[in-house]
Amino acid sequence: MKKLTTIILAVALVMCLSVPVFATDYNQDDPGGDTTLNYVYKPDPIYTVTIPMTLNLNVGDNLLTLNVSGAEHLNSKTIRVTCEGTQHEDNDLVLECADAAEGKKTLNYGLYNAKGNLVGISAIMADFSGNGSQDIKIEIGEGSLMSIEPFKLYTGTITFGIELFTPAP
Repeated sequence: MKKLTTIILAVALVMCLSVPVFATDYNQDDPGGDTTLNYVYKPDPIYTVTIPMTLNLNVGDNLLTLNVSGAEHLNSKTIRVTCEGTQHEDNDLVLECADAAEGKKTLNYGLYNAKGNLVGISAIMADFSGNGSQDIKIEIGEGSLMSIEPFKLYTGTITFGIELFTPAP
């Protein structure tokens, strides 16, 4: 009796199962029913972004050139270069001098992206859709020199980020 009940329940369970079926239109005049499969291999993009390691600044405009090469197959993606600059307590971008007198330890500077817009501490600097170069500008105004000590070395860092993203349509 247990075997009969088990068989009946198994048959009922099998009859309730649904199985997905992928089909195409069938033309009875062409009984071939072939499906053509296509595939194009698109490897992950390979590219090089070159950013100078050191830039000696002068009063006025200083250009830092970002170069992208080897970016022939980005597959509709864009290379984005972002940055974070050295900051002070009041969120200004600054160069710092460790051995300057108190009150003269920082030198403010302006940072401009490739479009020429003044940006803050964390910013998008340039977008590349292929090979090329773009300049970003670092500006030290003459007014900033009034608040620093002469003949002292002021240094700072800009940390760049590089990402590959798909732009919105």
